[in-house]
Amino acid sequence: MALSIWPAGVRYRPLRDPYNVPQRFAPPAATEMEDGPERMRATSIAIWSKLAYQISMPNAEFDTLDTFVVVTLVQGTARFKMPVGRPNTPDPWPQKIVYIEKGTWQAKPDGPDRMIVTFTLNVLDW
Repeated sequence: MALSIWPAGVRYRPLRDPYNVPQRFAPPAATEMEDGPERMRATSIAIWSKLAYQISMPNAEFDTLDTFVVVTLVQGTARFKMPVGRPNTPDPWPQKIVYIEKGTWQAKPDGPDRMIVTFTLNVLDW
């Protein structure tokens, strides 16, 4: 099954603040040793990074995004492709496979004609 793609015309660059990377990769598995420090190893070959995202957009873009998340992503539960890059890198950002953490996001008004959307984005091979 083909992955859905972030809607054209909806901003994808996050606001500079609070853009951060709370988790670059999954924590390692650790095994306690009888003598000496615990032994650690990676838990996965795939590297999923968590990015704290916040995007400000006009109401029309918010309506498009809301329909995308609720209908296309089946209430935010499906993976999709979205342009995701490192801070301060120029466009175009590469398309990455992503999903919204726990399928939840928040939106609040940012003046009379704008909305701010906040979510945690999990990105494959960021």
